[in-house]
Amino acid sequence: MENMQFTREKVILSMSKIKHIQELIKFRKERLIQKRKVFKNERDVENHINYIKKEILRYINMPCQA
Repeated sequence: MENMQFTREKVILSMSKIKHIQELIKFRKERLIQKRKVFKNERDVENHINYIKKEILRYINMPCQA
């Protein structure tokens, strides 16, 4: 049971970090688009953030493979 709690805490911490990164991307999207050329436009930024969210949910909803 301790492992489950530890895993849950790791997931919560990971989610928190990812949310922080998403906020940074949103905050810096103008620079990421115009200066660094990481994304073509704001829609690309939003698509990237949505992709990250979907991957997180997919990973969290995976059945345990014990």
